[in-house]
Amino acid sequence: MAHIHNAILRGYNSIYQQAPHVQEADKPAFIGYALTWYRFVKSHHDDEEAELFPKVEEVLGESGKDIWDETHKEHGMHHRPSS
Repeated sequence: MAHIHNAILRGYNSIYQQAPHVQEADKPAFIGYALTWYRFVKSHHDDEEAELFPKVEEVLGESGKDIWDETHKEHGMHHRPSS
């Protein structure tokens, strides 16, 4: 899990670092890159919500509920519903 989250941070960092240097002719490609990265991160997030988290909750049961609830709440803070 750490590897995928590191990759996500590196991708966002590449967007942040390169944005000020994008030439006018390259803006459509750069926007495409940023949107592709967004879709990847959203897909990862949605997969965790739909698959991973329910399975972890099942394994932890009531004994891990307090710990997992905090983690799950934190995870939700990074997601805004589409409008």
